[in-house]
Amino acid sequence: MLKRFRVERKILQGLDKNGINDSKLVFFQTLPMIKMQLQTRQDLVEDRDDHFWSHFVQLKQRDLQNPSVSDTDRSGARLWLDMHNTIQSGGSIQGDDLTWYLELFQKQWRRVFNETKETLIVVTTANNGHLLRSKAIKWKPDLAIVDEAASGLEADSLILLTLGAERIVLVGDNDQLKPLVFTINQCEYYLQLGLSVFQRLVEGGHPRFQLNVNYRMHQRIAMFPGMVTYTWLGCGDKTWEETVDFKLVSEWWNSPAARPIRLLRRNPWASSGLKTSSDCRRLLFNTTGSRSAPLPGRKSLRNFGNVNAMVEILDMLLAHRGADGISRFNGQSITIITGYRDQQDELKKQFGVRIVNWEELGSYMDTIDAMQGGENDIIFLELTTANEFHGSKIGFLKEWPRMNVALTRAKSVLWMFGNWEKWVEEIHMLAKENTTNKFALLMADLLELGDIVDIFRFNNKGEPDPRALRLPATRDEIERSPEMWSREIEHGNRNDIVWKNNDTARHAVWRRSA
Repeated sequence: MLKRFRVERKILQGLDKNGINDSKLVFFQTLPMIKMQLQTRQDLVEDRDDHFWSHFVQLKQRDLQNPSVSDTDRSGARLWLDMHNTIQSGGSIQGDDLTWYLELFQKQWRRVFNETKETLIVVTTANNGHLLRSKAIKWKPDLAIVDEAASGLEADSLILLTLGAERIVLVGDNDQLKPLVFTINQCEYYLQLGLSVFQRLVEGGHPRFQLNVNYRMHQRIAMFPGMVTYTWLGCGDKTWEETVDFKLVSEWWNSPAARPIRLLRRNPWASSGLKTSSDCRRLLFNTTGSRSAPLPGRKSLRNFGNVNAMVEILDMLLAHRGADGISRFNGQSITIITGYRDQQDELKKQFGVRIVNWEELGSYMDTIDAMQGGENDIIFLELTTANEFHGSKIGFLKEWPRMNVALTRAKSVLWMFGNWEKWVEEIHMLAKENTTNKFALLMADLLELGDIVDIFRFNNKGEPDPRALRLPATRDEIERSPEMWSREIEHGNRNDIVWKNNDTARHAVWRRSA
């Protein structure tokens, strides 16, 4: 967060040299965290110069050089800095010395806020903001900005709203995740708890300014969420730049090694002329024949077909070398997102045993909820749900705010994995429900633009690819044919079957023609 803030700050410095250049940025954490940092070697801490403890060190250094400071205070500053340098050199201080070292800091920490002529920019968390109005600091900002206000609980936002700022700005996206409340259906106030201050003010008619330009996603990724969620969404100039990792993805996709996968891509359903097979920024790898099911006694879903497809694609991608024969993917530029914890566990296990040096790559893996506010150059989005009896039962995918988060995390490449065939069996049901009609539009958009890759298919006997249903249980099994893999995904609940009307027959014609 601080790194991104610094980048934007440099841009502002070029616009207002007399104002922003005179600002001080302070990253204000909890008091226990700050005390812990003071007692720990911090030479490898990112953005260390902006941390609160670092500002206090600079303050003591100024005391040491200031002739107007009394000899007693100057001696105290010298002793405090000596102790701090001892810690930063790998040593330690104990007993009364440590007590004095921490107490002096706590007695004088408000000086970081008060003794400055610059514009003071304080970055903190909502549950830590109350310290800014405590007796130890008593700091009152002119402007308070609450980020992610649309997804934060009302109580969290109110902490910063009580600082007495003259102006307050709430920043958020109420088309993404709402506040998480664990007392659903168990507390008479849960509907109120799930309403953020941001949403409450919007519904009350308070003035709202909506940005219509995104500075993250390339146009090919931003186009669909821009149309169905935000009416329109433009793209900043930087989103058009080809990153190093995108060039590597594009090289691999158009290489001889990827040709067998590339040939599985469907042609655009409409002759729009907008797409060619060389464009690989947004794709859905269709795991036909896969199904989702929980472990016995659990509700969290898994989908073995998606796991296998992701392992195979990622393994081939990571094996690719650039045109120079040397450059390769930076693992940290790849994030894998899924909606279910148990599926995340399966992915971690399979990646760990089937992808060489997986742990050392540094790629990220998390749930959709945890990715709100996050981003990465390359996103692998795993869409677990594939109910074998009821294709329109799509679980978390019906919650469009959650899907909107998932679809808007990628900067350069968004590759999705899921059983498109299963969902489309009941697209008529998905399309007529308010909660799922946008998901139906996504399926249609993928088909129309030719963004579907049928990585698994039924054979001539109508049987699914064994990779859609099985996983290897051990390292030894990996070398065997997938038919010999011992782990088979459980079946779902037959009670999910529903009677279908004549729309199904009409829809089947459309699906086969696709």
